[in-house]
Amino acid sequence: MPARSLDQLPTEQPPPSETMAIEQVNGVTGTSSVDRKYSLGREPQHKDISRPIERTLYPTKFRVVRNGEDADFRSKLVSLQPFKKGDLVCKIEGYAKHANKRWSSVQVSANEHIELCSELVYMNHSCDPSIHLDTTRMEVIAAKDIKEGDDLTFFYPSSEWDMSQPFDCWCGAEQCVKRVSGAQHIPPTILDRYFLNQHIREALEKKNAGGR
Repeated sequence: MPARSLDQLPTEQPPPSETMAIEQVNGVTGTSSVDRKYSLGREPQHKDISRPIERTLYPTKFRVVRNGEDADFRSKLVSLQPFKKGDLVCKIEGYAKHANKRWSSVQVSANEHIELCSELVYMNHSCDPSIHLDTTRMEVIAAKDIKEGDDLTFFYPSSEWDMSQPFDCWCGAEQCVKRVSGAQHIPPTILDRYFLNQHIREALEKKNAGGR
């Protein structure tokens, strides 16, 4: 996919006061144009690049960092403060319900998805995640001790049963699952290592009982 300049973004944009500022490696700030779930070298499966309006809701807690050109898909979310394992990092606020799963959505029940509509959309996947995304309590919880400047990542299959756009994982974790396509496609022995949301646990129980 060719690189997209800022004037090639979808035309529906928030007012300037609500546009999320991001920090480039070269120090230039601008409007984000990098898609969640394609970072760390992951390439899109098709051209679903439209995105929800994003607002800055956690300016004292997170910073969005943009690396490379738009087509590199290497944005990330970093912490502006330390957290201890088990700490509440933030409540999930400002989200919008979405009828269908898509590259940017988060599954919150068997049949429901949401758009995060905030800096949280830039949380990348990792097989050694720094946070848990709890869709029952609508909370982000520290999965390990987090230092200022650390990447905020979660294990996408902890919320996604069958992803609309799977990708090859390059997270580099020692126990990387290699292919991220949703919990449905990962052996239970591997899923046992991770925090899983209630709807994922229920789907696994149904699958093990002979359902789909």
